[in-house]
Amino acid sequence: MECSGLLKVGVLGPLIMANAEGEVSHLPPKPRTVFALVAADPDQVVSAENMVDELWRERPPRTATTTVQTYVGQVRRLMGALTGLGTDQVAERVLITEGGGYRLSTEMVDIDTVEYTRLTRAGCAAASAGDHERAAALFRDALALWRGPALVNVDAGTRLLAQATRLSEARLSTLEHRIRAEMSAGGHADLIGELAELVALYPLHEVFHEYFILALYRSARRAEALGVLAALQNRLRDELGLDLSPRLRALQARVLRDDQELLSGGVWGPGVSGSRVGTTR
Repeated sequence: MECSGLLKVGVLGPLIMANAEGEVSHLPPKPRTVFALVAADPDQVVSAENMVDELWRERPPRTATTTVQTYVGQVRRLMGALTGLGTDQVAERVLITEGGGYRLSTEMVDIDTVEYTRLTRAGCAAASAGDHERAAALFRDALALWRGPALVNVDAGTRLLAQATRLSEARLSTLEHRIRAEMSAGGHADLIGELAELVALYPLHEVFHEYFILALYRSARRAEALGVLAALQNRLRDELGLDLSPRLRALQARVLRDDQELLSGGVWGPGVSGSRVGTTR
């Protein structure tokens, strides 16, 4: 992502802070946690109290609030060193004290989660308009922003673990949307290998199984498609005592009767909800 602001911040992977020239600054562990809290929720005030809870859990020191202020000062000084701004300017324009907490302004900072949300929303709009190739390209661009598990280099407490989980779920949803768009554009044959890997990685994920079954069926591999359904059915019964969902039972019936309507068009049945895509509030 091209950086148009003074700073570039990466949350979708190891937390990074760099200037427009690509020079990266490395924060000590506790200031890094403070920075992660504001970077994971940009343009929102994170209270000093929440920072104390994240840093020390149930045993904060008596000087915890003052120490948080010290950590914020360290982050601001590093931002100033990267951008050439004075610490006071950073406090006024970048990492702002507000309402008993701190806010990272996206007016001055490019954050990968903001770009990710823009791309996924544009992808959903393209898919809704029937432009599946453009939708797939936008979703691919969004997924390319990921450099690994979100905030993987941060000592995370309850709040940051929740943020990392939210981001991971958003990525999985975008992956579903990308595959759906590529299937709708007729790319089922090229997706078989990837879908085989995904159902191995997520053995109870019904959406990936549905797409895998459809890709196999549309590639004249009907017996294999039914085998994937049977394997999922056995796993659900053995591990959870559940049967296939009504959606997958209906798909199974259509594959069994060799329903030719499954061979063309988009992904069978109602789509995945676009409301799950994106990361910002």
